[in-house]
Amino acid sequence: MTSITYTQRVFEDIHSNLLGTHINVFDPLTIERLATNSSVFGAAIGGNPALAPSSAIALLDATTRVQAVTLALADSYRLAALCALAGVALACILVLPPRL
Repeated sequence: MTSITYTQRVFEDIHSNLLGTHINVFDPLTIERLATNSSVFGAAIGGNPALAPSSAIALLDATTRVQAVTLALADSYRLAALCALAGVALACILVLPPRL
């Protein structure tokens, strides 16, 4: 069980880092997302990300974390399936009778 949680954490860190590299204040998509999040809380940033309320930034952070966890879960399931297939293949090899 600990190996599964360890790999899940490692995968989550990797995906969180990779997703975080695409978020910067100069990216128009990030500014648009912050503007949308700010409008939910009744604030307008007018294209200036420095005016975004902390709640909008926290919402963007939470969305990024959810995406990272989702991608990490998918990777963990793929790894578990690969280990299961390797186990089945190993069991098939071990069952074969020795050749004379």
